[in-house]
Amino acid sequence: MLVDKIIEESKKEKIYVFFDMDGTLAEYRVSDKKERYTPGTNYYANPRPLNSIIKTAHKLGRHKNIEIHILSNCPLNEQIEQKKNWLKKYMPFINENHVHIICYENITFENADKPKLKGEFLLKSFSDKKCYLIEDDLGNIKATNDLFGSKIAFHVSTLIL
Repeated sequence: MLVDKIIEESKKEKIYVFFDMDGTLAEYRVSDKKERYTPGTNYYANPRPLNSIIKTAHKLGRHKNIEIHILSNCPLNEQIEQKKNWLKKYMPFINENHVHIICYENITFENADKPKLKGEFLLKSFSDKKCYLIEDDLGNIKATNDLFGSKIAFHVSTLIL
């Protein structure tokens, strides 16, 4: 099981575990794209927390050699604060310096490259560290693993006991 593997590896080296938010820590809201891309909708303010995964993140974070991070994305700058407020409410144990949110308003990319954004962030900022990405989007998982040339991204279902 992945949790046991991460804990075991942390006995030898520091491990950085990055959790996606939508569909991983919070219920994925299925709606039309218009709501997600429209200012003022509070789209990310109140999704239902996925408590079993939150508890797993908390359990991992209690190990001295495991550092928990959040790696998420959103279309609009105003949604960054919505996500941070959600984390303060449901995951107060997360260090705010460990929250990384990629906002599409702040970068230029082709739609075909969207699945690579998280992997590219990890390569740029954490390439010299032992990392895991816990994610629900199969495109992001595949793109991240391809960029790293090894399996560091895993589907959230691998954490379910």
